[in-house]
Amino acid sequence: MTRLELQETVDDLGISKNAYSLEGGSRGNKYVLSQEAMGKWSVYYCERGLILGKRIFDNEDDACDYFLRTVMSDPTVFILGARPYLQLEEVLLS
Repeated sequence: MTRLELQETVDDLGISKNAYSLEGGSRGNKYVLSQEAMGKWSVYYCERGLILGKRIFDNEDDACDYFLRTVMSDPTVFILGARPYLQLEEVLLS
């Protein structure tokens, strides 16, 4: 999965745009996908400027999959609190 595909997926799932950043560096309380130096990618949660739970990945696909799994496990990110009825496996296989 690419960052563009991930953007489409989170939009389709009804995840609030205020809950994440796919462009890196964020100071708000949100999940972040960031492209790092030397082709690496990272996923973390940024809370009041603090980076929490940062994981580094060798490729975009693994980082995007982890980001999606992480965000979908948080019921507070969905617009109006409505979680989709899709299972994570269905989303990743589509």
